[in-house]
Amino acid sequence: MAFSLYFDEDIPITLAYALRIRGYDVLTTQEANQKGASDRSQLLKAIQTNRSLVSFNIKDFVPLHLEFLKQGNHHKGIILAHQDSIRELIQGLSRLLTAKDKEDLIDQIIWLRDWIKR
Repeated sequence: MAFSLYFDEDIPITLAYALRIRGYDVLTTQEANQKGASDRSQLLKAIQTNRSLVSFNIKDFVPLHLEFLKQGNHHKGIILAHQDSIRELIQGLSRLLTAKDKEDLIDQIIWLRDWIKR
């Protein structure tokens, strides 16, 4: 099943363009008029639009993920990345999205570094 992604505002828009060329559905924070919104609001927007969230903000999204699960709330997955090169991010996301079904990401944190070939 096709993935739909929501990019937190720190993720470069060029990555969204590169993934769209490869056929992925990507919505950026800027396109969703969420620039400057809290991390909680970003995750809620991803949930509302039925998308997995992609972010570099590891320190805030790990606790938010745990809080959501503790409260019985659900999300479509949080993909956390380091600020690697665009090429590495494309490679990692392409590998992940090819290998997994979107159902595999539900309520999960996925570490993009695990999908980047070094």
